[in-house]
Amino acid sequence: MAVLPTLFVKRYTLPKDCVLYQDLRRLQVRRNAIAHLKEEVTQGDEIVHPGDHPAVADDEHRFMGRCRTLTAELMRHVVTFDDSSAAHELAFALTLRR
Repeated sequence: MAVLPTLFVKRYTLPKDCVLYQDLRRLQVRRNAIAHLKEEVTQGDEIVHPGDHPAVADDEHRFMGRCRTLTAELMRHVVTFDDSSAAHELAFALTLRR
């Protein structure tokens, strides 16, 4: 999860217990469930394959709201490891998009 920053900032880490990690992981799982969705298959009145529809979490609406700011949150986290002006400028620009 969040491997890309390690290509540019060698000491970068993203703790698995932080909300940002959890949201990125959840987004990846949701994306895979949608991209590889298997529909229910019926033949007549008989279900031949039940399909595998992704479960909807109780906080789905709040999660989708947080997805809107994931890029800015990730960049804000990267800046704690990379003090370059380019990283700060990008973090600032992403904050303005909100």
